[in-house]
Amino acid sequence: MRIKAGAPKCGNYGPLARVLKAAADPIRLAILDQVRNGENSVQQIAEGVGAERSNVSRHLAVLAAAGVLTSRKDGVKVLYRLRTPCILSLFTCVCNVIEADVRESQAAVGHARNRGGK
Repeated sequence: MRIKAGAPKCGNYGPLARVLKAAADPIRLAILDQVRNGENSVQQIAEGVGAERSNVSRHLAVLAAAGVLTSRKDGVKVLYRLRTPCILSLFTCVCNVIEADVRESQAAVGHARNRGGK
């Protein structure tokens, strides 16, 4: 299946789904947020997201395998960073969708109250 003009130019939906699936976890989203400003060690990320190092390491491996994160060794530490920081625009987009949902739900409740109160 090919992506239509104007849509993301990934060639097909498989790679797009792989990246979205890798990001679709609360801890992984927190990890992406944690490394938004630069490199972090596994320990820094674990402390920042409030999870065990072993759990964070598994999530880092998923994000790295999907091409979302990259890493480098610094002595005994492994430092992780965003491979392409534009992934963070996903946060903004999804937050906009959620906010629109909330606004529409609030408007529907207000409309229902107004109809019921007349």
